[in-house]
Amino acid sequence: MQRTSIDRTRRRNIAAAAVGGIQRARVVLYACLPAQDRRRAFTHLRTYASARDWLVVAEHVDEAGTSAPVEARPGWQQIARLIEDGEAQGIVTPGRSAWDVGEPERTRLDTWLASHHVFVVDVWTAAQTLAVGT
Repeated sequence: MQRTSIDRTRRRNIAAAAVGGIQRARVVLYACLPAQDRRRAFTHLRTYASARDWLVVAEHVDEAGTSAPVEARPGWQQIARLIEDGEAQGIVTPGRSAWDVGEPERTRLDTWLASHHVFVVDVWTAAQTLAVGT
């Protein structure tokens, strides 16, 4: 029987998974929240990441409002280092709109995230989408 390249790739992936060769996605939990809202929000973010078998490598909070550029926030600076060092491939946040200043910054941020192959999950928007669809 002649195997196609797709068959060979599939068999290699199955073998790699069997010996632990496929790594879990490494994510950072990030929020811009006042102190009183953190515990509940991060519990929800941890639950979301855990349900997807993602490995949470860090949790960062910035209390700054959206008036400060994202790059100037201490929590974001730590996240950027993790991403640049290859320690994180994703960001899980309760609401991305809480940490974007506006469209120009979002475009710049999206370009930077894409250049590092990073995904962002806005848990609040994802939950709203599911609720509307049901």
